[in-house]
Amino acid sequence: MYCYHLVAQIDTLLVIDKIVLRRDEKTYTALVRYDREPGFLKCTKVKEAFDSERIALETIRAGDPSDTGIKKAFVSLMGVFPPKNGKYCLLVTRVIGDSLDVPLPVGGACHCSDIPSGAVTNISLRIGIKYMHSLGLVHGDIKPQNIMIDSSQKGRPIVTIIDFDMSQMVGRSGMGFPYGGTLGYLAPEDFLGRPADQYKRDTWMMGATLYAALTKRPPLPFRHLLQKIRIMGKSIHVPVRSAKNRQLVGLMEKMMTFEIAQRPRLSELNDPLLKPFATTAPVA
Repeated sequence: MYCYHLVAQIDTLLVIDKIVLRRDEKTYTALVRYDREPGFLKCTKVKEAFDSERIALETIRAGDPSDTGIKKAFVSLMGVFPPKNGKYCLLVTRVIGDSLDVPLPVGGACHCSDIPSGAVTNISLRIGIKYMHSLGLVHGDIKPQNIMIDSSQKGRPIVTIIDFDMSQMVGRSGMGFPYGGTLGYLAPEDFLGRPADQYKRDTWMMGATLYAALTKRPPLPFRHLLQKIRIMGKSIHVPVRSAKNRQLVGLMEKMMTFEIAQRPRLSELNDPLLKPFATTAPVA
């Protein structure tokens, strides 16, 4: 009921189709229609998270006009509303499809053990995040739940990246502290307590997301494992042995290089698996 009351306060043109439950009590989300256009409403008590998402979406929209195809890999900002009772709300386009963490049928269009479609999903995600990096932005919370896959159309799956409330501008150097993240996908350097290359942190989280798509579990699901690998000086995630696509697994391992000094940024990552799809993989 609270979300209905909140929407009524925000704008009379907003109509709720469905409330989407969140695990925390700081964020309220709903599928809505705004002036009859379908959208996704996101309200938070945390102004910093609201500002991060707004700035990221505005920066992506204002990027290179020639990159309109790549921009379709992201949700679009439909509107920002004045704060009401300590809640900061924005409206983004509604995405069709399921998140990457939804179980997929074996042999389905997005099954990551399938050689061509798994590579296409990965390269589409990589193109989108690499575009963010070219604008000086990092996503900061890459995980299967933030990757939407639409396989309803014939041909290759359409990938859409969502949730930018942990994004930040890091400039050319990429150095900074993370704003947050999700346990299971955090990079090993997150517990060092000093600035690190946030572009390379995104690389790790992309590898961890691919790992979860292949195994249906994150590589380091418990906080004590992150602390343990810092002491051991190496990662201890369970190796992926069941996937048919060993090239895709090899690419994942490159992304999840333990030592940040040896881990590539996405702009530096070249792999034979990606080349056949690099110029043809659709992002939307």
